[in-house]
Amino acid sequence: MNDGTLWVFGYGSLMWNPGFEFTDRVLATLPGYARTFCMRSIHHRGTPEHPGLVLALDEADASCQGLALAVAPEKATDTLGYLRERELISAAYLEKELMLDLADGRRVTAVTYVVDADHEQYCGG
Repeated sequence: MNDGTLWVFGYGSLMWNPGFEFTDRVLATLPGYARTFCMRSIHHRGTPEHPGLVLALDEADASCQGLALAVAPEKATDTLGYLRERELISAAYLEKELMLDLADGRRVTAVTYVVDADHEQYCGG
């Protein structure tokens, strides 16, 4: 959070279907991560017996383009609750606060969901 504003980094479905109210949307770059097919999904695109391969943010010597979504302070708690229910359905994701470079020159810290390289669903590297 920056000055009470909650920033959220969207790099997949959060870009076109965030599911929460935001006050600003800015093109953003997340350094140190890449969106790669590095996770076996057992929820939305597979089952435990037949996991589906999905894209997730993985640490890399690269960067990922996406959107930074600003949430008003009074909506931050509800938005985090919604995001945790949506994004942390699998323990294969970690919620992190990471620095983003915004296209308008600002730098903000944003809630970002990245793959847990120690989780059994991880298949990157």
